[in-house]
This record gives sequence, C-alpha cells and structure tokens, in this order.
Amino acid sequence: MEGFWGELGAIGGMWSDPWCVVGDFNMIKFPFKRSRGGRLSSAMRRFLEVIEDLELRDLPLQGGHFTWSGGLNNQSKSRIDRFLVSEDWEGLRRGPTPFRFENMWLKEEDFKTVPKTWWEGFNFSGSASFILAEKLKALKTYYEKLE
Repeated sequence: MEGFWGELGAIGGMWSDPWCVVGDFNMIKFPFKRSRGGRLSSAMRRFLEVIEDLELRDLPLQGGHFTWSGGLNNQSKSRIDRFLVSEDWEGLRRGPTPFRFENMWLKEEDFKTVPKTWWEGFNFSGSASFILAEKLKALKTYYEKLE
C-alpha cells in the first residue's frame, strides 16, 4: 500500500485544480467503520495521515454505513469504498445556475405589469400543469435579463 500512497501524493502535488480520488481502498479509517470493531492499526493510521497530508475530505455515504460485506453469512461489514475530494472540489459549480428571485426586481417600474401582460399574452397548448410550467419558464427568462 505504501507505493500507492506515494503515487497518490505525487499526483496530488502535480496541480492545484480541484481533484478527487474514488474507489475501493480496501482500508477502513477507524475501527468503528467495521461491524466487528477492533483497534486502530498502523495501516489505518497511515491511511488517515495520507488523507490529511493531501488535504482530502472523505464524503459521507448516503443510504448505509458499509460498502462491503463478507465472511461467514456476510456477518463482516466494512466501509472500504471512498470518495475523497480536495477542499476546492465542493465549491465547483455543476449544472445550470438555479433561478433566484431578486428583491431589486420589485423596484423596476414595470415589474408587476409584465407578468400580467405575459401571463395573458402567451398561449400554450396542453394540460394545465404544462401551460403553467411554460408560462413560468417564459417569465423566468425575462427576469433573468434584468440581472
């Protein structure tokens, strides 16, 4: 494992962009991450040290505490799969910017008349929910231009 930790450190030092390391590390961070407990081993300490040295954060699991089970009747369980990310990883924007209502729009002279005019002026065919969604999209486009 030591060779892998060295390679990981070398890769992490090559750039300053956000990065992540994902996979089955076949290693737990703490004894309580194993269903049968145990003591903190030197391998666990080294794993924690590498994560800390590389300033990585271990993203929490959703849906369960363990990612592996085995042994007699699958009684042994551990969390060995990880999604480790650099600090700046979580600040990355993904996907389109969400629509946000801006209070400054209330100061616009035609703010209240535009929705009414648009609402009455646009004609869409379909179910009531489809028409509502289309009209709201059209209003959103207009108000995004005010920003």
